[in-house]
Amino acid sequence: MKYAILSSKRSRNLGDHVQLLAAKQFLPRVDYQLDMALGSASEHCEPTKMILNGWFSRDPHNWTPPPHIVPLFIGFHVTRHARADTILTRPELAGYYRAYQPIGCRDHHTERLFQKIGIKAYLSGCLTLTLQSQVRERHDSTAFVDVPFSADHMRSRARIGKSFLKQMSERFKRRFRTRFRAQPILEQIPDRVMERATFVTHWNPDPPGHDVRYEKAQALLELYAKAKFVITSRLHCALPCLAYGTPVLFVKPPPSIWNLAGDDPRFAGLIELLNHCSWNDLVAGRVEIDWDDPKPNPVEISDLVVKLRKTCEEFVGA
Repeated sequence: MKYAILSSKRSRNLGDHVQLLAAKQFLPRVDYQLDMALGSASEHCEPTKMILNGWFSRDPHNWTPPPHIVPLFIGFHVTRHARADTILTRPELAGYYRAYQPIGCRDHHTERLFQKIGIKAYLSGCLTLTLQSQVRERHDSTAFVDVPFSADHMRSRARIGKSFLKQMSERFKRRFRTRFRAQPILEQIPDRVMERATFVTHWNPDPPGHDVRYEKAQALLELYAKAKFVITSRLHCALPCLAYGTPVLFVKPPPSIWNLAGDDPRFAGLIELLNHCSWNDLVAGRVEIDWDDPKPNPVEISDLVVKLRKTCEEFVGA
């Protein structure tokens, strides 16, 4: 039996690499990577186990996975992008999914899509909740992750290395202060917090090789594990923070082309695990934040984590 993980060589979002690291931790080895367009030609034909977690699919017309792939669907999210939610759950694919049910879904939206075509599905949660850290000591610092949201403000070409996070943070801290100099949020943050704060992004506009992007994702995860408090608009920053026990405030993005009514389907079933607020309330200073003693995360996730880990371990060991 071979083992593979998804390739995200076309992704500019380091959150995709965070999700792949969450799957990789359960595998005894990685024999190769497959592109997210799973239907594309592959030179491999031996039976291969893959944990299919995350966002599917940027190439919905190439679905389903090649015949030699033995999948575990867990933490699975079907996006609205490119009509993937319609294409990946069309009735004629029910036979394929039935062979691998129940489908572990990251959110209620995906769960309902599968149930609608008669496939057993359940809310598994996200595999990034199982991430583990060896960090034993926290820093007295707050991390702002993709706050603000605009890619125009949050682009970084910082190179990996000891100065990677420092390069990124210094640049974005200046932009944050400039953009919000007349907003209540800036007045709400004490000077001592701002001086120690780290500002980073998951957006990687010029992705280099795989190894470098995994290193960047790992560096971000270590930052979240060490932080005293994290404020973020990124789901795959917020959920690893829950895994690490780091207090986190999730800021729901404003309505966009992805969620015109503000009802982003990615969040249903996950938002309940997080302290959260709207972007407008945060900027207007209507969110009470104790910078010295941040509010603990609201939900104990240990039972959920045990179930996720058991499912993955039994799949790999079978």
